[in-house]
Amino acid sequence: LAVVADIGAADTFLPKQSKATYHAFLKYNENLKLHKKTTFSFVQPGEIGAENTLAPMTVAARENIPIIDGDSAGRAIPELQLCTFGESIPVAGATIANERQDSIILNCQTATQLDQMMRPILNTSTFENSAGLALWEMTGRQMKKHVVPGTISLAEQIGKTLQLAQKKGTSPLKALQSIEKLKWCLLADGILEILDDGQEDKG
Repeated sequence: LAVVADIGAADTFLPKQSKATYHAFLKYNENLKLHKKTTFSFVQPGEIGAENTLAPMTVAARENIPIIDGDSAGRAIPELQLCTFGESIPVAGATIANERQDSIILNCQTATQLDQMMRPILNTSTFENSAGLALWEMTGRQMKKHVVPGTISLAEQIGKTLQLAQKKGTSPLKALQSIEKLKWCLLADGILEILDDGQEDKG
């Protein structure tokens, strides 16, 4: 399987971002087929987040292959080396691409090096701080050893639970207590008021 993600600044993601992600996967898959005479049968998110939970789903839908219900963090992460796959799974051959099919294959030894190598490349005019990424080629056995399981289905359950509570007008906090796998604590309870610049908070 391969981990697939969108990388760069969220506010620069293009309307055709799913094409960039797909092209990164295709190039990564092509490289695997060339060197190991096989292709990817599954994809997986690297993190759980508004963008990167969905990114591999677009590839899975196009290729008609399954997506693994799990990720490498159980949350969103700012750097690749923070993933549970991190330095355990080789990153050599990681591929970044844009929606025009421009792509680069990066060969380095660690996730830390890959993260540092990608950042200046993303800032070029070719990528404009937005690209698709495919990396962490691994077997099912390797995945099971490092994955945080069930995170996609848990995120979906949380969303449905909160939507239902909102529809019923009941407490979202009490609704979340019904989710056995969810561990959380209440930090604050109140109303968040967003003020214009220069406006004093009179609330």
